Amino acid sequence: MNYKPLFTLLLLTFLGMSSTFALNPSRTYKQLPDKYNMKYEAHSVETSDGAKLKAWYFPAAERTTRLILISHNGEGNMADYLRRVDAFHNMGYKVVTYDYRGFGESSEFEIDNNMYIYPHFQDDMKAMIDFCRQQFVQTFEICMAGVFERV
Repeated sequence: MNYKPLFTLLLLTFLGMSSTFALNPSRTYKQLPDKYNMKYEAHSVETSDGAKLKAWYFPAAERTTRLILISHNGEGNMADYLRRVDAFHNMGYKVVTYDYRGFGESSEFEIDNNMYIYPHFQDDMKAMIDFCRQQFVQTFEICMAGVFERV
């Protein structure tokens, strides 16, 4: 599959998210889905270069092939996006969200707070797309900071 259009979208999303052009990772989850009685499964997804990404899968209440993969914008970690997960889940979607390396409980990765884009994040997204295709459905939506892309 040609990932170039998707990675261009990832770059544009990151660049458009902050006037300071810096990442603000958080390694600690402020809350877990359990706090809101959200049914989920925790997964560890390995990238092509051996990094491990923490991911949460939220199954839909009813049988469906509709799935959303949520990639956060470099602020905090995936726990900060539980309201967005809940909104998609309430619309009948299966939802997968994850942390890039250096965020949450994903692999260690030194992040310079003056940097905004690392090519490693493209590898992370590719690993998550492949994981979703292998585990759930072949075609789905990716949500990055409110921008959608069908893959």
